[in-house]
Amino acid sequence: MRNNIFLSILSIMIVTIMSACTQDNSNDLTENDKVTTTSQNNETYTMGLSTDDQERIARMEKGILLYGESTKGGYFSTRVHSAYLEETNPSSIVVNVTIKNVRGEQIDISELKYHLNDEKSKKSYNGKVLTDKIPSETIILANESRELNISFDVPEITDEYMFSVESSLDPVDIRWKIDNLK
Repeated sequence: MRNNIFLSILSIMIVTIMSACTQDNSNDLTENDKVTTTSQNNETYTMGLSTDDQERIARMEKGILLYGESTKGGYFSTRVHSAYLEETNPSSIVVNVTIKNVRGEQIDISELKYHLNDEKSKKSYNGKVLTDKIPSETIILANESRELNISFDVPEITDEYMFSVESSLDPVDIRWKIDNLK
C-alpha cells in the first residue's frame, strides 16, 4: 500500500513537470509568432504611407527641413519662418529665423554663421544679420528667443537654395529648403 501511494505521488509530480515544460515551449512559440506578426505589420504600415509622407521621411533623413520646421541642439533651437526677396534690393534674399536659447544659461549668438547654398551651381553665400529690423543685442537669456532677419546678396536668383546655421558650440548638420522666392 505504501508503494502504491509513493508511485501515485511520483507519477503526479512527473506529469505536472512535463505539462509545465510543454506550456513554457508553447508560450515561447507564441511570442515568436507575435514578433513575426509585428514586423510584418510594420512593413505593411510603411508600405501604406502616402507618397507625401514617404517624401517627408526621406527629406528628414537627409537633414532637410522646410519653412516652419525647427531643430534643437544642446544650446539653441532654430526655426526658419520665411524667406523673401528684399524690396529695395531684388538681388538680396532675406531669411526670417528664430533662435531660442534652450540652456539654463545665457548664450551669445554672435558666433553663429549663416549660409545660403545654391545646390545647382555649388555656390555658397554668407549672410549678415539686418540690425535695423532687430535689436543688435547678441546675448539671449535662458529660455528666451530672438527673431533675426538674415540677408544674403546673391548675383542671380534661382529656384531653390539651402539655408544653414553654423555654430562651433552646437554643430548640427541641418539645412532648410528655401524656395518660392520669385
